[in-house]
Parts: sequence; C-alpha cells; structure tokens
Amino acid sequence: MASNNGDIITDWLVQNEQVFRDPADFLAFNSYLISEFGVAQATEEKALIIRYALLRWLEFHKQGFVCIEMEDILDPGTKMRELYHQIDGPTWDKEALIHVLSDLSFTSGFESFELEDGRLYMKRHLSFENEIVKWLKNIDYSLDSFLPNRGISELTWNEYTEWVAQEFSDLDTPKKRVLAHLFSMQFLIVTGGPGTGKTFTLERIMKSYQRWHPELKIQLAAPTGKAAKRMNESIDSSLLDIYGEAKTIHRMLGARHDGRFSKGVKNRLISDVVIIDEASMIDIDLFIQVVRALKDGAQLILVGDRFQLDSVEAGNILGDLCTHQPEENKARYGVFELETNYRQTSNSTIPALSEAIKDGDWETCRSLLLSDEFVDLEWWGFNSDERTEREAIKKRVIEFGKLGFTSVRQQLGALSEGEGKEMGEGKEMDLEALGSYSLLGAVRRGWLGIETINALIDTQVRSEILGASKNSDHVNGPWYLGRPIMIRENDALKELFNGDMGICSSLDPVCIRFDTVKAGQNKSADGLSNGVEAGDTLGGKEFPASSLPSYELGYALTIHKSQGSEYDHVCVILSSADSLLHTRELLYTAVTRARKKVTIVATEEQLKKAVSTTKMRRSGLQSKLQ
Repeated sequence: MASNNGDIITDWLVQNEQVFRDPADFLAFNSYLISEFGVAQATEEKALIIRYALLRWLEFHKQGFVCIEMEDILDPGTKMRELYHQIDGPTWDKEALIHVLSDLSFTSGFESFELEDGRLYMKRHLSFENEIVKWLKNIDYSLDSFLPNRGISELTWNEYTEWVAQEFSDLDTPKKRVLAHLFSMQFLIVTGGPGTGKTFTLERIMKSYQRWHPELKIQLAAPTGKAAKRMNESIDSSLLDIYGEAKTIHRMLGARHDGRFSKGVKNRLISDVVIIDEASMIDIDLFIQVVRALKDGAQLILVGDRFQLDSVEAGNILGDLCTHQPEENKARYGVFELETNYRQTSNSTIPALSEAIKDGDWETCRSLLLSDEFVDLEWWGFNSDERTEREAIKKRVIEFGKLGFTSVRQQLGALSEGEGKEMGEGKEMDLEALGSYSLLGAVRRGWLGIETINALIDTQVRSEILGASKNSDHVNGPWYLGRPIMIRENDALKELFNGDMGICSSLDPVCIRFDTVKAGQNKSADGLSNGVEAGDTLGGKEFPASSLPSYELGYALTIHKSQGSEYDHVCVILSSADSLLHTRELLYTAVTRARKKVTIVATEEQLKKAVSTTKMRRSGLQSKLQ
C-alpha cells in the first residue's frame, strides 16, 4: 500500500506487517479511518492521534476487550511502541487525549465509537453494557422479592429448608446456600472449578423446582452445540424427560440466517427459568440477546468456571458479574462459589497445581512440576534453541498424540488379517478411548502448533499402517480406519456440532462415526451408512465423509476447543515462540481438563510467562455495578 503524502501511520503499518497476526485487518481499518477523516486531514496531528488510538483499540478488541482506557493508549506495548514515538506519543497526556477522543465526528456521520468515563468503546458495545447494567440494577435482591413472582408465596422457609436438609443431606454448605436462595432471587450464578459439583447442584435445582413448583417451564442451554450435548449427557435423563434437553443459546433464541434472532423484546421466551451452562463462553453480544428475550419475572441462572478462558468474542461476562462485589456481599447478589474439588482423589496433585496457576504462583508451580513425588504431574522442558532437543520433544508429542488412536484402532481390529476396509461385524467401538488422552495446544501454527502436530501424526500413522499391512486396501487416499477428525461448524440437520469428535469407520465408502455404536448393525441392505436414523437407534451417528460440514484432524486440539471436556491424561503444549495467548487463564483451562494426569510441554521461560501473565479484559461492568 502506498503512503499518503508522508503518512507516518500507513508507512509504519506497511513496513511492520510482521508484528501482527492479521496485518490485513489493521491496514484495512487504517484505510477506513483515512477515508472517514478525508485524505487531506489524515496527517494532521489530531487525526494521527485518533487513528493511532483506534488502531490500539482494534489491537485490544481482537483480544476480546469491550473497551480500552486512556492508559492503554498511552502505554503502547511492544508492537506499536516505535510508531507511538514517531508520532510524538510521549508528549500526550490523559486529559489531552480525552479531549481529542471526545469529538469523533466522522465525515460519513456514522458514529462508530464513543468515549465514556475515560473508556473508549465501540458504540454498540457501550449500549449493550449499559443495558445489562440497567437490567441488573432493576432486579430486587431483597429476600422475599422473588417469591410472589413464582406464585409460591404459601411456601414457608421452614418447610423448604427442612425439605432441602432431608432430601439433599449430602450437600456441602455452598450448595445448600444456592438452594436456600433459589426461590428468592431472579438472577443467580453458580461458579466453581472442575469437580466442585456444578452439574450436581444444577440437578438439585431442577429437582427442587419439580418438587415445589412443577408447572414452571425450565429451559437448559449452553453457548455451543458441544457444550449443550455434554449438558444433556451429564444431567439425569429423568429430569430431561420432564424439562426437555439442553439447546444452544442460538437455537433457544431462534437464530436466523441473517444473524438476527426471532426471540427478543417483542417475542419473549416462554420459559420461567433459563439455566445456562459453560457461561464463561458467553460474550457481551450474546448475553444481551438472552437478557432481552427473558419474559418478565423469568429467572436466569448462569453456571460456569469464572477462572477459565474468556469467550472467543468480546467480553468477560461471567468474570465481571462474579467480581463486581466484595466476597462478603456475593451471596446477597446471587453469586455462589463452589470450592471443594470432589473429582480427584485426595492424593491427586492436579488441584494444587491448578490453584497455583490460578494464583499466579510460579514458584509453587515449578516446585510441583519438578518434584519426583507426584506421578500425576509431568514437565517436558526443553531448550528451544537446540535443534536436537526440539526434535526429541516433537517425537514425544507425536507418540503421545497416537495413544488414544491406538486404543481405538485396536478395537477396530483393523490390523488383523481381512479387516482392512470396515469394522468387524458385531464389534463395539467406544470413542471414549479417544477421550482418555488429549493433546492440547495454545496455538495453531508453528513447529509446536496443533496444525503441524496433527499433520505429522497423521502422516506417521498412515505410513505405519501401509508398512504393517503390506496392502494399500488399508487406506483410501488420506483416509485410514480410526483416523480422527473434529467438526468445525454446526450442522443442525445432522446434529453435528463444532467440537464433535468422530473417527473413520469404513473405507469403501469412507464413513465417519460419532459416539458409541455397535459395528455392523447400522448398515442398510446395500452396505451404506443409514445416517442419523440408523445411528440414533444405536446411540451414535455415521455419515459419508463427503457429506460432513467443515472438519479438521483431531489428534491435537486447541485449548479453547477443549473447554468443558474432561480427559484422563492431558498433554499441554505451550509454543516456544513468544505469544500473547500464553496466560494463566489458558494454562488453567488446559490443566483442569485432566482427571488423572497432566503433562506440560514448555520451555521454562514460556511456562513462567504463562503462569505470571493474566489477561483481564477491559469493560465498565464492574465499576458501574459497584
């Protein structure tokens, strides 16, 4: 791109494309800003300041920030420091910056951005944030405010609490507090780490409603299809028979092809209670749609782990709503934290490592990982400058990635004589074997990126199969029996969702099977897959590979894709390259996927950086709610 009459910013962006993961977005945004200010004014001091500030906004927006503060602009970070000095940024002060950004009149008249209380927002997100604050402040948190709305004012607290004590005598104190406030609050949050009993508590909530107010309609939902599926798998089927299965939030709201929703202010949900699991994945754009769609008097319950990775898009809704009040006031505002981990055994060290990561305690993390006492923790450290060490680590990672596949392939019996093209008749194929081991990466690209690792494992396994079988019938192009894939986009008709795992179960034709099914019993007379109907009768689904939505290899996954899942043994890969993605939230999310063992692949420098770095997304929610 040519510069604009000595335009410093454009020149710098063109010359420094390598500092951004997506330089085209920054160049396009810069061109848009130039057109809005007019070419003649683009290099004036005020326009330079505004353009630089908005480019910094874009940098933070891509990291999920709802807004940025003046300090974010005045501290240019590492990527844009040189540009900041070239346009005399060090001479600016906060007051002058606020004055300039208070008047963002673009030539088109389209007001995209707005400054409020020293925070620079995209106007849409500021409107959403203020609408959420208004909704929350209109909720009456007094103890008896919600009872009349539920139509159960005859229920006395003594009767109810006695019933809870008798019916759920095994509950710990935090869970009893949730149930004690269940009928008195319009908005509740149940948060806690893995194994603390969030789903267990959710079931008790549903049972309480069924006992005391069975006519109320409860809707279960989750941000993704995979999360909704896991919700259905973990909740007692008798409760799902009563209230219906969980849906994605988009499906609950009636998502349309144009990106809008059929449910909203003019067409509310009919549900009396809406319960959303994996709430840490909800961004501000989706949360405001949920709030608008709730009918008057409806109760909203969010369930999730506030310390996990934030949503992919803008906002940290769960985190902000859990921390806007001091600890002693949280229950009063409907925030209940579950702390005791019941999943791991008492001698497991994984909870201790998770807590140390969560607290940013590098010395404790290092001590735990280096100790020979703990068989459930392992650290594969290496020197990224040594080629031999890099190759050795890559080889170990590849061998780990093959573990789950090897187990599934043994079930298929594909290496046995005469079983090259499809599964043996009557055999069980259990995809849970893939879930015993999980290779999780922080980045997609690079020599330790999941795309690279997936390709290396895939190539090696295919070569091993050809070498062992001496028969090319054991492969069909890139496909071989047991080849794992992960779905990348939802297909409602096939009931396949982003994150679903499947494996190649047949080579002629190439078919992919999802979930646990009985081999040889879901074929039609012509030997082809019957698809959803046949698969569903057996608890699973099988489809021709050519009919699937977008997918990728499934030996290694991004940590984001693993949210909400559990595995026996997790291997976490942190790239040796410097990455903004290396944060304690990312590492905590990965480590807490493990039930029995954690292996971390990282240089000491990158592991220390991840534990020490926290990414607190900017928003105004906390300050506005205090």
